[in-house]
Amino acid sequence: MVKVGGCSITGMAVIKLSKPYSMSRNDLDDVLKMVADRLHKEAKLEHKWEGDVINFHRRGVKGELYIREAQIDLEIRLGILASTVARPLKQEIERYMDELIL
Repeated sequence: MVKVGGCSITGMAVIKLSKPYSMSRNDLDDVLKMVADRLHKEAKLEHKWEGDVINFHRRGVKGELYIREAQIDLEIRLGILASTVARPLKQEIERYMDELIL
């Protein structure tokens, strides 16, 4: 397992990210909805909100985003083909989260 700050890649098939936030919960929900809708449109990533959890999936990718009190936790499990891009995918998600989630 490689661990950098609050992020880790377990093996090459699971990406885990944690991101603290200080924005209001309503603002956070708006940002997450925008991101989920964009991912659905651009990557055909299906998603479903269940309370404080967003479940998402498409062929080769499955995961959950947990909304905690002052932090979000993201876990993505990648299939064999998608696992080859785990490291650059983690970096891109981390960059995107840093830009949008305050």
